[in-house]
Parts: sequence; structure tokens; C-alpha cells
Amino acid sequence: MIAGPDSYHNFLGRKALKRFSRSTVLFLLTFCWCASVPAAPRDEYAVKAAFVMNFAMLTEWPETAFSNPTENITLCVVGTSTLPQAFQSIEGKKIGKRLLHVEAVDSQATTPKCHIVFYKDEVDTADLVRTLSAVRGKPVLTVGEKERVTKLGGAIHFYTQNGKLKFAINPTVIAKQGLKLSSRLLKIATLIDN
Repeated sequence: MIAGPDSYHNFLGRKALKRFSRSTVLFLLTFCWCASVPAAPRDEYAVKAAFVMNFAMLTEWPETAFSNPTENITLCVVGTSTLPQAFQSIEGKKIGKRLLHVEAVDSQATTPKCHIVFYKDEVDTADLVRTLSAVRGKPVLTVGEKERVTKLGGAIHFYTQNGKLKFAINPTVIAKQGLKLSSRLLKIATLIDN
């Protein structure tokens, strides 16, 4: 019996569904692994870098956030003049049609054009307030190591619970920044509203 065009399209649909299912399982395994890893200082940045890369994959920016369809997604790590090794390792990773570019930004410097800003714990409150104010209402995903980031208007912060690294998201800030997060990400986060 010769397969008709319908069975060919069904085959392609099953193939795409299989590929989608594999990527979904991989995503969930990554997040489950990250969420269950003890927050040991040695591994902490590796886990946070993996989370931030997944945040980038599951965030939708408005087209106006980029000057062209292939512009890199720029991740600025604020609070250091040198990048932690874990953040260096995600440089150039593919995020959809774009590549992830990571750069270190001194906390007292003016933040360059960033699509994601990751605040290290060492950033003092005055610099945190200044840089969060500079990106308020702009399509920038702000992520920090401590709760004070979201208390001052940031979108996501990390915290430790029972020795495990977790994250909280403020959906109101996400909406004000003109960003959209995947529902898969929101389901596994602690949602806050301050």
C-alpha cells in the first residue's frame, strides 16, 4: 500500500511533536536538576548561569528591543569587572535565532544596552536603585541574587530554601517592562507582587 500525502503530513507532525516533547523534557530536567542542586558556593554561579540562560530562552522581547532580527541578546553581569567562569561558558549560546552575548559591567558604570541584567550580590543599594531606574519601563529582564532586587523594582531574584536554589518572579514588573514569560517558567517559580 502506498502512503498518501495525508500520512506524510501525519508523519511530519509526529516527528515535530517528538522533537518538541524531547526539548520540553530536556527543559524540565534542566530546571528540576537546577532546583534540586544544593546551593554550594563553588557550584552556585554554574546553576545561576544555567537558570539565566533558560530565562532568556523562555522570555519574549518586543521587536523594538532589537535593532535587527539577528542582533545578539546581551546579558550584562553587574557588580564585577571580570565575569565568573560560569557566565563566560554561556557566551555565544543560541537563544532562538539570536546568540547570547555576555559582558561584565562595573556596578558604578552606566549600564550599556542590555536585554538581561544580572545583579551580583555585591552591588550596593544606591547602584542597584540607579540602574533599575535607568531600565524601568524598558524591555530589560532584571535578575538578582537577593530579594532586594525585586523589592526595588527588579523582575526575578534567587533565594535558597532548604539548601536548594530557587527563584521568585514579579509578574507585574515583567508586564511593565513589556516582556512575556513562558507559562512553563511561571509554573515553577514563586510568584510575588510587591
